Amino acid sequence: MGHRDTQDSEPSGRVTIGVLTESVAGETRVAMIPDTVRSLAPKGIDVVVQAGAGEGSSIHDDEYTAAGATVVPDAASVIERADIIARVQAPSQDEVRQLRQGQTLISLLAPLSNHDLVRSLADQGVTALAMDAVPRITRAQSMDALSAMSTIGGYKAVLLAANALPKFFPLLMTAAGTIAPAKVLVLGAGVAGLQAIATARRLGAVVEAYDVRPVVKEQVESLGAKFIEIDIGGDNLQTAGGYAREMTPDELRRQQEALNEHIARFDVVITTALVPGRPAPKMVPEVAVQKMRTGSVIVDLAAETGGNCELTVPGEVVEREGVTIIGLLNLPATLPVHASQMYARVVQNFLGLLIQDGAINLNLDDEIIRGMCITRDGEIIQEQTRKVMGLGEAAAPAPAPEPEPEPAGAGVAEEATDPVEDAVEVDIVAEAFAGTGADEAGQLESGETDVAGALEETAESVEHEPIAMPSTSEADESPIEMPAGGSSDSASGGSLTDVEPLPTEEGAHDPRLDETTTRVEDEYVPGEDEVRLEEVSEPSDDDATDRDGRGGSLA
Repeated sequence: MGHRDTQDSEPSGRVTIGVLTESVAGETRVAMIPDTVRSLAPKGIDVVVQAGAGEGSSIHDDEYTAAGATVVPDAASVIERADIIARVQAPSQDEVRQLRQGQTLISLLAPLSNHDLVRSLADQGVTALAMDAVPRITRAQSMDALSAMSTIGGYKAVLLAANALPKFFPLLMTAAGTIAPAKVLVLGAGVAGLQAIATARRLGAVVEAYDVRPVVKEQVESLGAKFIEIDIGGDNLQTAGGYAREMTPDELRRQQEALNEHIARFDVVITTALVPGRPAPKMVPEVAVQKMRTGSVIVDLAAETGGNCELTVPGEVVEREGVTIIGLLNLPATLPVHASQMYARVVQNFLGLLIQDGAINLNLDDEIIRGMCITRDGEIIQEQTRKVMGLGEAAAPAPAPEPEPEPAGAGVAEEATDPVEDAVEVDIVAEAFAGTGADEAGQLESGETDVAGALEETAESVEHEPIAMPSTSEADESPIEMPAGGSSDSASGGSLTDVEPLPTEEGAHDPRLDETTTRVEDEYVPGEDEVRLEEVSEPSDDDATDRDGRGGSLA
C-alpha cells in the first residue's frame, strides 16, 4: 500500500504501521509496545512488527501477536506492507534506500544536524516526520518525545553519579559520627535538569542549580534546591518560546568566570546544556576540573554533541585531574522498559492527530504537523531545517479561499427575553465568578463575559418593563441549579423562590445590583489573576523547538 493522504487520495479505511528492529548498536528501545497496538486497532490502524523488535525491552513476539499485531520475519516484509514506518533512532543511508517513495517515516531524526540524512530522505521521496521536532505548545505536550526521554536521562545521570562518587549522598547520623551529605550542582533547569534535581534530593544530597533563564528559579526552588544567580550583563536570555538563547562571547565569559568558582565547591556536577544543530557549549573548562576535589564526579548529558565539559570523551568514562567524567551515550536505552513505554505513548498520541477517518491526513495547516514534517514529495519543507542547511524559505502554500460574507442580519437573535430570568442568570454568573476559576477569569479579562455590562443592561430593562413574578408553586417546580463555585447562601441560590421581586416603579433602584457589581469588581482582581495564570501557563507557541536541546535550551 502506498502513502495515503486525504488531500490527494480516497481513504481505504485502514492504515498499516510498521515497527522495525532498531539497528543502532546498543539501542534497546522499540517504537511500539503491545498496549499501543491494542489502543490503535479500534481507530483503523493495523500494526506489522519485525520479529525480535521488542526483545531489548523484554517484549516477546507472542505478546505483539496477542495484542493484534502481525509479526513478520524481516525488515523488508515490514516495509512492503506498511504505510508508515515507526522507529526510535534515525535510519542509516542503506535503510533509507529500502523505503518506498511516498512512504511515511516517524522517528527521531535530529534534522538540524543530520543534513545528509535529510537530503537522502528527500531524494527517496519519503515523508519524514521528526519526533524530535515537536513544537513546544500546550497541545503538543503529549507528543513530545524528547521531554519524555530527557526525564530518563536526568534520573539516570544522578544514579551514575551516586554509583561513581566515593561518598554517601544523604546526611547520616551514625555511631561513628555525622556524615555530611554530598553536594550536587545541576547546570541547566530543563526537563533533564529538573529531574536530576528531584532525584538527587530524593537521595538526600544538597542540591544547587544554575540556568541562564531567571524564570526557572521558582521551579528549581520548588524541588528543594538552591538557585544560583549570576549577573552576566545581558537581558532577554530566553527565546519567545521560553528556551535559553545562544549567548554572546562577553556573556559567556562572565558566566564562565562565575561558574568556575562555584563548580569547585561540589562533589557532583551534572551538565545538560544543548544547542540545536551545533556542538554543545563548554560550561566546565579544564581549569574548573582542576579546582574540583579528588574523587568528584561529572556526568555530561550533552556528550552526544561533544559535551559540556572540555575533558568529556563521548561514550566513555574517564578520570582526569582526579575527577571521574562520565560521558555515556543514549541513557534512555539503559531503562528500556519504561523508555519504550513512554516513546510508544507519544507516537500513539501523534498518530491520533496524523490519521483521521482511516487515512493519513498530512495537514500542513496544523502547526504540529507542519513543525514535524521535514521532507515531503522530494522536498525539504521544514523552515528551521531549511534555514540551517542554507536553502532559504520554502515556497508558500496557496492561500485559502476567503469565506463568503453572511447575509445581513444573520445570526441575530430574535427571541424576546424575560428580564427576571436575565437578572437571576446574571446574579448566578456573578456568584460563579466570585468562586472564580482561571477560565472564567480569562473570559472576564478578554471581554467574552461582561458581567457588569450585563447587570447594567438588565437594570435598564427592569426600570421600563412591568415584571410578573411566578407563583410559589411554579417556582418550586422549576429550580435553578447553582453552577460549581457558586455560593449556597447568596440571593441567587437554589430557586426563583429565593429571589425577592425587583422594584417595578419608575425610577426605582435595587441595591442588590450595586452589591453584585461591587462583589465582582472586588473579588476579581485582574492583576492578581494575571500573575497566577502566567505562572501556570505553558510557554509561547511561537517556538517550534523541543524542551531539551532545541532553541538553545538547558535541558
